[in-house]
Amino acid sequence: MPRYFARDRVIKLLKDSGTLVDITEYTGSLGVCSRTQDMIEPMILQHWFFQTKEFSNKIVSCIKSGEFIVRPDNMQDVFLHQMSSVHDWCISRQIKWGHAIPAYHHRDFPDIWITASNKSAAKTKLEEKLQIQTEEDEILQDPDVLDTWFSSALIPLALSNWPDVDKFKEISLMETGHDILLFWVWRMTIMTLALIDKLPFRSVLLHGVVVDHYGRKMSKSKGNVIDPMHIIQGRGINELKLEAAEAKNSGELEKSEYDLRLFALEKEYPDGLPSCGADALRFSLLGQNIYDQDVTISLAYLENCKHLCNKLWQAMRLYYHYLEAEESFRVDEVFTPEKLTKLPMIDRWILTSLYDFMSSYELNIRNCKFHLVTEAIRKFFYFKYCDTYLEFAKLELKQKLNTQDHLQVMRYVLCTSVKLAHPFLPFVTEEMWGVLTENKEGLLIEAKLPLLNDIAKFKHDTISHQMEKILKLIKQVRSFKTRYFQGVKEPPNILVEIHKNDMDIVNVHSYIENLSATKLKFEILGRRLTSDNIGILFDIEGGRSCRISCSRADAGVVIPIMDEVRLGKLQTKLSKLKKQYENPAFQQHAPEDAKEKLRRKVELIQSRIDEANSKSLSTQPTDSPPSSPSS
Repeated sequence: MPRYFARDRVIKLLKDSGTLVDITEYTGSLGVCSRTQDMIEPMILQHWFFQTKEFSNKIVSCIKSGEFIVRPDNMQDVFLHQMSSVHDWCISRQIKWGHAIPAYHHRDFPDIWITASNKSAAKTKLEEKLQIQTEEDEILQDPDVLDTWFSSALIPLALSNWPDVDKFKEISLMETGHDILLFWVWRMTIMTLALIDKLPFRSVLLHGVVVDHYGRKMSKSKGNVIDPMHIIQGRGINELKLEAAEAKNSGELEKSEYDLRLFALEKEYPDGLPSCGADALRFSLLGQNIYDQDVTISLAYLENCKHLCNKLWQAMRLYYHYLEAEESFRVDEVFTPEKLTKLPMIDRWILTSLYDFMSSYELNIRNCKFHLVTEAIRKFFYFKYCDTYLEFAKLELKQKLNTQDHLQVMRYVLCTSVKLAHPFLPFVTEEMWGVLTENKEGLLIEAKLPLLNDIAKFKHDTISHQMEKILKLIKQVRSFKTRYFQGVKEPPNILVEIHKNDMDIVNVHSYIENLSATKLKFEILGRRLTSDNIGILFDIEGGRSCRISCSRADAGVVIPIMDEVRLGKLQTKLSKLKKQYENPAFQQHAPEDAKEKLRRKVELIQSRIDEANSKSLSTQPTDSPPSSPSS
C-alpha cells in the first residue's frame, strides 16, 4: 500500500479504536528526489560503519612528514582541514545495485553477524560461533549493498590482485578532480591502510572542474554536458537542438535546463560543433591549467589544436618532398662531436632548441604541469621548427645546398619530437611514426622515450644567442618594412647599423634578406640619424643597440608626426632619467646591471625624440625656416 494511503488508514484505525489523542500540523523541510520528484523521508535502519579516525590520523602524519603529497599546495591544506573533522563512514546502502555486503546471520540469531565470501563459508563460521548445526537456507545475507565509493575505493587493491599482499603495486600518481578529494582519495587511502597497512599512492594531483558557459559544473543530472564524440566527429546546430529536445521529452532534461542549453547553443555554437578529432580534444584539455578551480572548453582553442596536428603532418610531408629528390640519402642519426661541428648553423640551432624543449618537457612532466608541457610542444613545433628552422632550411634545400645535413637533422628532430608529443597527441604521432619508420620499428606507444642526457651534446649557448639576435633583427626588419613600405612591390633598401660585436650577423645577411624580402646594407652604429632618414633603435642583445633606417624619399607612406603633448612627456621623462643616471650617489652605489639598464632607457628615449624631431623638420614648408617643437 502506498505510504500516503497507509497513513490515512492508520489514522482511521486509531480513531476507531479510540486511541487517537490529537493531530497537530507542523512545518519542516522535506527533501525531493531530483530524478523522480518524489519526497524523501528519513527511515531509521541499522547500518554498517567504517571507523575512520585511526586511519585519518595516519594520513595526516604522512602528509606532515612529506610521505604523502597533494598538489596543488592549497588543496593539501584543504585535505588536512577535512581530516580534522571526518566522521565514521556509513558504507551500507538500501538500493538494488552495487556490491552485496558480505555479512550473514542465522535467522534465529538476527543480532549475531559474521563476514564470509559466500553462504557456504558463512554456514561453517556460524556453526562454529553458535555451536549449532544448521542448513544453508537458514543463513541470511544482509540485503543492503556497499556504498559506491566503497566499491571505488577498492581499485588500488583490485589492481594488485588483493588479498595477495606480496604482489601489491603502489600507484605512482593518483589524478582526479578536486571536488572528490574526500569522496574518493580519502576513502581509497583509509581502505588500503586498513586492509594491508600500506599507502595506495604517495602523490595526488587534483585538477579543476570542467564547467559550462554559465560557470556551472558539467553534470549528467543537469544535462549540461558536451558529448566528447560531438567534438571529435562534429555536429550541426540542428542536430544538437534535436538531441536537446529528445532529452527534454524523455525527462532527462528539465524545461529550465533545456532553455539554457538552446540559448547557449545559439550564442556559442551558431554553426554547430566542427569536427576537431580526438587528438585536438585531448591536447586542448591537457592545455588547460588544471590547478585552476574551473576548466572551460574553448572552441577557438580546440580548432587551434586541430591546426597543430595538421602542422605536424605537413612538416613530415615537407621532409619527404625533399627526400624524394635526394636518391643518395642514407639515414644516419648518430651525431658525433666531429659531425656536429660541421653542421650548418641552422641545424645546430634546431638541435640545441630540441635540447631546450626537452629540458622544459622533463621538468614540467615531473612537476605535473601538463599545460606548460603542451605550451612547450606548441612553441617548439610552431615557432622554432616550422616557422624558423624549415624556412631557413628551405632556402638551401631549394638550391641543393647541405641537403644531406638538413635531411638528417629534419628526420632526427621529427622522430624525437613525435615521441615526446605522443602522450599528448597519440593518434597523429602514431601515424607519423609508422610513416617515418616504414612500420619497421613497432608501435610508437612501445618505443623508449628519449631522455635529456641522451642529447646533452646538442646544447650550444653561443649558437642560441646568435640565432636570437638574427631572429630579433628579422622581426624588426619585417615590422619596419610593414610600417614604412606599404604598397612598395620591390624589396626596399634598408640600412642596418649594429655594434661591432654583432657583426657576425653579416655572415647570414642573405637569409635575413630572403626571409624579410628586403635588400640590406650593414654598417657600424655610430652616427646620429639625419632628417633625411627615418629609423628605429632597439636593443639587440645585452644592452647593445641596433638601428634600422631608410631614406625618407624611399618610404612608401607618409610618417605621422608625434604630437607636441607626447613629445613633451618624453622630454620630461628623459630629463628625470638623465638626472637619476648622473646622480653621483647612484653612480657610486647602484649595481652595474641597474646602471646599464638605466643607460639603455636614456638612449632609447633620446632616439625616439631625435626621430620625432627629424620628422618634424622634414615636414616643414620649404619657404619658412624650421621651428623646434615646444616642450
